Amino acid sequence: MTYPPYSPPNGFEHQPRPLLAAAEESRERAIRLLTDAYAYDEITELEFERRLGMLSLAASPAMMSSAVAGLGQRGALVRDPVPGYLPVPREGRIVGFMSETRRKGPWRVPQRLLVRATMSDVKIDLRYAAIPPGCAIEVRALMSSVSIIVPPGLSVGFHIDPFLGAAGSDADDSMVPGLSHVSITGSCFMAEVRVRVRALGR
Repeated sequence: MTYPPYSPPNGFEHQPRPLLAAAEESRERAIRLLTDAYAYDEITELEFERRLGMLSLAASPAMMSSAVAGLGQRGALVRDPVPGYLPVPREGRIVGFMSETRRKGPWRVPQRLLVRATMSDVKIDLRYAAIPPGCAIEVRALMSSVSIIVPPGLSVGFHIDPFLGAAGSDADDSMVPGLSHVSITGSCFMAEVRVRVRALGR
């Protein structure tokens, strides 16, 4: 499933910069709310695509709000499962062995995610994922490249031990009450593990 890049509708690109910034921020919040609703089965795939189409054409924060009208909003990146929904999986795996592995779009991140990469290129996109509170990601990389993409505002605790390799994170690691937090730990041998921050829709 692909997501349309943001381009202001006709005439809107000439608005003052503060208004454009506010519109982009509102759009990112709306995309987050919409993808969470789809990931937790609050809406169907058809409804998700319909609302996403409305959102791509929205030219103001008010229009963006109407595209996600009726969906529960709590203001955080992490949302609790809806009543009656199956619990978040306690553990999951993403494995790459001499391959290229991608995980993106709306998906449910388990409470504990194990990432194993051997001579592989692994990219994990958390921007549209439903992330449970206290999520922990453990990475073991051998002669591989592992890239984890996170949205702005997601706090990331990063503790990767490199040996003959490189590891780094661009994300804020401060534990702020009310903000989402993901813990990333592990090691890399002759490998690279990076956390990169990228805005929604880009």
